[in-house]
Amino acid sequence: MVVFVFALTGCSFVNGIVQQHVGDLITRDLLLLDANSYGETVAISQRVEVDIASNTFSLIQQVEIDNDEIRLVGVTHFGSPFFTLRYYEGKVDATKMAQLPEAFRPELVLRDFQFAFWNVDVLQQAYQEVGYLVIEGELTRVLQKDGKNVMTVAYQNSSPLKGGVQLIHHGFGYQIVFDTLDVQRLENE
Repeated sequence: MVVFVFALTGCSFVNGIVQQHVGDLITRDLLLLDANSYGETVAISQRVEVDIASNTFSLIQQVEIDNDEIRLVGVTHFGSPFFTLRYYEGKVDATKMAQLPEAFRPELVLRDFQFAFWNVDVLQQAYQEVGYLVIEGELTRVLQKDGKNVMTVAYQNSSPLKGGVQLIHHGFGYQIVFDTLDVQRLENE
């Protein structure tokens, strides 16, 4: 019995280490942009569907952007929080539901949101500085590194906040569909 419990505990410990290592690798080249680079003060509500490793789940995402910080929260359809994130002065404060895998990082959610919805000129400058290329088409956006596609975004509408937006991360094999429900322009603080 003791050996069995030790084996389970050991496997859990090893799995945790592997998940931590995977999460660290995923965030190694993480690029997050300052709030003021968005150019507006807004609150955006979205329904988000994620497909990863043959599993699909959906959540409601609320993003608030002002001149100084970005606040991002993902909640279940019943209102329980999956994760929260506050990004300010180059710092990330984040929490996540204990049941989420260790490799899941709220910072990745922010990175993907920014790549899909930020102004392409801001993205091109920031990503070029770290060796990436951002290619903008009429209804597409592609992030490349060393000539290989890293992420592809497809838009249903020329205004990204109107209509569906699909983001595919080729390297990590996941897909996100953003459906914007509401956009509120906030007064500058």
